Amino acid sequence: MKNFRTVILIAALTAALSSCGHKSVITGHIKDCGDAPVIVKLLDVNRYKTLDTLKARGGNFRYKMDVAAGQPEFVYIFRGDRNIAGVILNRGDRVKVVADTLGNYSVEGSEESARLLQANKDFQDFMSRFSATAASLTVDNAREVRADLSRQYVGYYRQAVKYVLSNSKSLSVIPVFYQKINDDFPVFGQDTDAMLFNAVADSLATVYPESRYVAALRKEAGNRKSNMEMNERIRLAGNLSYPDLNLPGLDGKRLKLSEMTGKVILVNFWTAPADGSKIYNMDVLKPLYAKYKDKGLDIYSVNIDTDKALWASVVRNQGLEWTSVCDGLGTASPAISLYNVQDLPYNCFIVNGELSDSHALTLKDVTAYLNKVLK
Repeated sequence: MKNFRTVILIAALTAALSSCGHKSVITGHIKDCGDAPVIVKLLDVNRYKTLDTLKARGGNFRYKMDVAAGQPEFVYIFRGDRNIAGVILNRGDRVKVVADTLGNYSVEGSEESARLLQANKDFQDFMSRFSATAASLTVDNAREVRADLSRQYVGYYRQAVKYVLSNSKSLSVIPVFYQKINDDFPVFGQDTDAMLFNAVADSLATVYPESRYVAALRKEAGNRKSNMEMNERIRLAGNLSYPDLNLPGLDGKRLKLSEMTGKVILVNFWTAPADGSKIYNMDVLKPLYAKYKDKGLDIYSVNIDTDKALWASVVRNQGLEWTSVCDGLGTASPAISLYNVQDLPYNCFIVNGELSDSHALTLKDVTAYLNKVLK
């Protein structure tokens, strides 16, 4: 019995020690803080969440927290409303912070936190120079000062791009992507930045596949990519009478609506899971295509689903011979808003390069319309 109790005691101690080893700890000293409270906050993707309020004894504080394996956290130390230090905390980290009440700090025990500190310092240095230059603006020197501000921004933008590419597997790049000169002037505000967001999100996902910060960055990358594509379509539409679409076909290759050669292009929006859409393919579109394809009819069929495998299966099983495309974004597809699609299935017509007002849907109405425009 005694031996048994000893085994149980050892097992309990081992478990306790193991549990302690999984705890992440921040210890720190804030100069001139005295016994004022220190607030520990977690960056919850895009907002701060207060974790605890600590009483600093002579400026010293200590905080322990659980961090899931493979899911580092952004933790920030506040004194009042001022953010005075930030760390990236991995499971089991022991991080030491020395700061002052103005937001100057140093960090030991975490390479990721050291990178975050450097990225923050680079931005603060840029903003100090930029703000000082902006404050010198007068009526007499406006041209020179604005040119200087532009040079400073371009210089920092290039520096930031170099940083995120050189550290594409470090979470310290995430705050860099969201830096703002002011509320209306993000550092990364160009349409083409979408490609950079996407490339770094892919790189980070290989290291931190379960991180919610990486998931949020990937979502932002997708949104920016969609915006970039929509803006490009709108730009191209300046030379067309209709919004162009450039979506992946069954083989993954993109197919442009503007490259369709028919005298009349029927643009059809549909969804594979809906029986109504599948019936429409068989009872309306197939007879129309068989009758009018040699007379100048093309069909550009836009699927609005996220399940591309299901879409491809329906296209093949139904033997749909016309151009079929799907971007896999479902109702978030830019094609929906570009063509103001309200219900599915939905038709619109491009006749001799011009977008028609007709949205005929029934076999009878579409036949009558095609007989009129394909004379």
